[in-house]
Amino acid sequence: MPLLVAFFAVARAMRPLKRTSSQRVTVLIVPAAQMDVFVRAARSFFSNDSKSRYGFCVLEKSENTKNALAHLSDFPTRDFLFIHSDEMLTSFPEIHVVGDFFQRILIPTQSHYRSAIRALYGIEPGEYELALVAQTPWDLLDRVFRPGRSYHLAIDKLRRFASEIGSVAAPSAAAKDHKSGVAKLADLQGYGAAKTWGLELARDLKDFGAGRVGWSDIESGATISGLPGTGKTTFVRALALEAEVHLVETSAAQWQSMGYLNDLLKAMRDAFAEAAEKAPSILFIDEIDSFGSRSKRESDNARYMRIAINGLLECLDPRRREGVVVIGATNEWDALDPAIVRSGRLGRRLEIPLPSAEDRIAILIQIADIVPTIDEEVVFSDLTDGMTGADIEEVVRKARRKARISSTRFTVRTVLSCFPPIVVLSEAYRRCVAVHEAGHALVAAVLGCAKVKSVSVRKHMPAGGSASLGVTSYEFSALERRTRDFHLGNIATLLGGMAAERVVYGDHADGSGGTPSSDLAEATDIATSLVASHGMGSSLIVDPVAAFGNYPGMRNQKPYLLKEIDDILTQQLKRGEVIVLENRAALDAMVEALLAKGELSGDEVATLVTDGMPSHL
Repeated sequence: MPLLVAFFAVARAMRPLKRTSSQRVTVLIVPAAQMDVFVRAARSFFSNDSKSRYGFCVLEKSENTKNALAHLSDFPTRDFLFIHSDEMLTSFPEIHVVGDFFQRILIPTQSHYRSAIRALYGIEPGEYELALVAQTPWDLLDRVFRPGRSYHLAIDKLRRFASEIGSVAAPSAAAKDHKSGVAKLADLQGYGAAKTWGLELARDLKDFGAGRVGWSDIESGATISGLPGTGKTTFVRALALEAEVHLVETSAAQWQSMGYLNDLLKAMRDAFAEAAEKAPSILFIDEIDSFGSRSKRESDNARYMRIAINGLLECLDPRRREGVVVIGATNEWDALDPAIVRSGRLGRRLEIPLPSAEDRIAILIQIADIVPTIDEEVVFSDLTDGMTGADIEEVVRKARRKARISSTRFTVRTVLSCFPPIVVLSEAYRRCVAVHEAGHALVAAVLGCAKVKSVSVRKHMPAGGSASLGVTSYEFSALERRTRDFHLGNIATLLGGMAAERVVYGDHADGSGGTPSSDLAEATDIATSLVASHGMGSSLIVDPVAAFGNYPGMRNQKPYLLKEIDDILTQQLKRGEVIVLENRAALDAMVEALLAKGELSGDEVATLVTDGMPSHL
């Protein structure tokens, strides 16, 4: 990280040279203790920029000054950057004469650290995190932010170090508002793109309150969806705290509980009125899908809800609610009336995903105030796969209670003990899983029908758990023509794990089928859609799947399709087997890498496949 911070400082110092066509000499004065890092950063800058335009000279020893003027004479058509330390100023007084721009860097600012963290981790750091990083010596910072260590684990190590030496007040992993107990949005984990949108909105609301932007420039409405427990309400509370605005919390059910229609409308208008009075503010409407859609109402209370929706639309009119951002929470976005979610009202659609493995570790650190070791991280990630933040909070609550009752210290091991008994997968079984997942990734990479994002194989699982032991994630291009070949490649990829097992072991295990989300089930549905819905089989006659309920229903009512569907599946399975046989070295390399690391990125998969391809391909 220090190298990247120094790089941004050097790049900023060189800006004046980029704004002029004539030759200039920039002198960068840096602390002697950090001279080495700035020199490396400057060399990196020059390797990325035009080498023909710039000259570069380091003045770290007195003997170097003798050649400095000679450099300027030898290359009169180049811009020059001199790296100079405070201690060397007296050794080369001529620098004040030949220099055009002088930039003194005493202490990198928080903006430098913010840029470095964004570049390295793609994360927006909180204010406390920035302060923590900025006050840490560079030699220590370089050792804490080691390659392979997650950002959140590194930050928590710094927090604990600061707490022990008393250099910075060290709150828990996320500083919380004392009244609400809610952290600011910047400090929350596991919210994906919704967090990015929220941080941008918070800045806009602050600018609006300060009179720097008009209300018409602010996106003033959104719907937010996610599984129960993913933290929709927490997100909105953290957003209001981040933006430093008033929050009005209500729900469609709360309005409807008022009874008569007039009471509902009055409660609704009162909520909007309160938000307008405290503007800039956020109005949060939970369970907004309770309103439904006017076009889908067929019950006796259709007229009641039609008037209620019309009343809501009136309140949502952006011309009547300047200064009020409205966010509605729903788990059934498609059930909402189109007029509610059109642009200008609640046009932005936000989805809160299940937290990733790194997010789940960060959530543990945040709510439990304990830091797992690397080995404990792996176990915790495996055991919490598919969990929400609320699920993790409940496990931590149980662990605290267990520690209190037994009068023992609360540790990560206490948390892990609250899961069902942990089964450590044998190396032989993990190899079988790795072969299967590597087969998926290999076929996808060779055919190019999908971009592999990641491949992972677990080491642990709860006894009796049903979570997948391995996962291969893909990404499909939204702009690609989805022809028959595209769909056949997708089927081959789904059957790639099964194909790899058959090549390596001679047969396949039952993990490829058995559930509606299994490889075989998904491949069968795609093959069904080809021949029955897309006109890509032996007949151009098609039927919409909705008429049969689902693809299994379609196959039950059209048994004559089964032979053609089975032929497609068989052909693509054989196609996958051929790919595995021809690229066996790549498969084996991927399996070994998965067993060693547990997870591979898409770029790592691509490299292994390319290196392992036979020379004639």
